[in-house]
Amino acid sequence: MVLKHIHDTNMRARGEPERVFTVNRIKIPKQLDELVEMQIESANPVLKVLFKIKAELRGIWLTFMRCFNYPVKENTMKLAAVWFTLSFG
Repeated sequence: MVLKHIHDTNMRARGEPERVFTVNRIKIPKQLDELVEMQIESANPVLKVLFKIKAELRGIWLTFMRCFNYPVKENTMKLAAVWFTLSFG
């Protein structure tokens, strides 16, 4: 119902005639654990743990790198400079 309401609102805003809106299926992103199980289903437990660790480290790295993107880049640099100088105090 929410998707239909959004669709109808968008159609009215564009000035287009309303069309019938149907949802056949909704794709949901898979959870990390399900993805691990699918990719290395027959692998040994050590490989599963290593894959999970690798995926977590990749997520941490990507989140860290977002600190250097446009909206927060200046604040990140300022805070890094303050933190670096306070470390010697």
